[in-house]
Amino acid sequence: MASRIEDYGLIGNTRTAALVSRSGSIDWLCVPRFDSDACLAALIGYDEHGAWSLRPTVPIRETRQRYRDETLILETEFVCDGGAVRITDFMPVGSSEERCDVVRIVEGLDGEVPLEMQLDVRFGYGADVPWTTAAAEGVLFVAGPNAVLLRGARQPRLRDGRASALLEVRKEDRIPLQLGWYPSHEDTPDAIDDVQALAATDRFWRTWAQRCLYEGRWRDLIVRSMITLPAVGDGQGERPLPAEPRVQAVAAARHVLRLVEGAASPYSDETREPERRLRLELDLHRLLLERAPEGSSPESCLQLLTRHVHARVQVCPRRGNHRQLELG
Repeated sequence: MASRIEDYGLIGNTRTAALVSRSGSIDWLCVPRFDSDACLAALIGYDEHGAWSLRPTVPIRETRQRYRDETLILETEFVCDGGAVRITDFMPVGSSEERCDVVRIVEGLDGEVPLEMQLDVRFGYGADVPWTTAAAEGVLFVAGPNAVLLRGARQPRLRDGRASALLEVRKEDRIPLQLGWYPSHEDTPDAIDDVQALAATDRFWRTWAQRCLYEGRWRDLIVRSMITLPAVGDGQGERPLPAEPRVQAVAAARHVLRLVEGAASPYSDETREPERRLRLELDLHRLLLERAPEGSSPESCLQLLTRHVHARVQVCPRRGNHRQLELG
């Protein structure tokens, strides 16, 4: 059964995305693109409409879900009677459009925890029941032009189109699972090296997040938004990133902000308000990225920003001597 929408985390590869619940179930996945039919659609139905769950079979004391730093790698931890496990979920970025993969890595943190894995693949938003067979590398689900291969499950059982397995996870165990889509008329793609894929995905999102020039108290929220936008975008995020932002230009932007916030400034009190100051700083940073040529000197960046401040930041009278900062 689907969870509340606020209990889902997002993973993606910039071409499509999956939703992972705090209970360890992937309840939504369209492959290979956002505009493709969902093959996991329990979010709008029930488990039999498509879901991939990893759940402890013993009582759960605590559940934690978080992103790994400034990435789109999702970690879900279960503290149970007898031990603790972590599930790391991600979608490798930059692979061929002829394949789409989801990787789940189960790690034992403490003690011993039995996990039950269940996978129901239902193409066409839950309407199409695939032909399910045991393959040399795992379990194969085929329906029309779509094929999905599950790799890594130990001794999977097949019943009524569902693949299930019991995983006994002990401390320091590491069990990688892969679910890969590909066109059913093509040869089965090679398995992913999960260690390299995890490192590459981590590096991709951290590099993307480094484009954030803002360093204030709201950075975590801004970075998370920056990561989410390409994750649910149109594939632009997987293309080579532009040159690193100009460090000297950032210094110039901060210098302008210090001038704006100076004690002699007629609107200094207003720019110290967090929301207004954030709007101003983001405005200045965006201006630098859009209008400052690559290799611009700090002096030219400073002149550009100063002109912008004078042209677009207006001081409007309000009650008495109180003033309000407005951005054009």
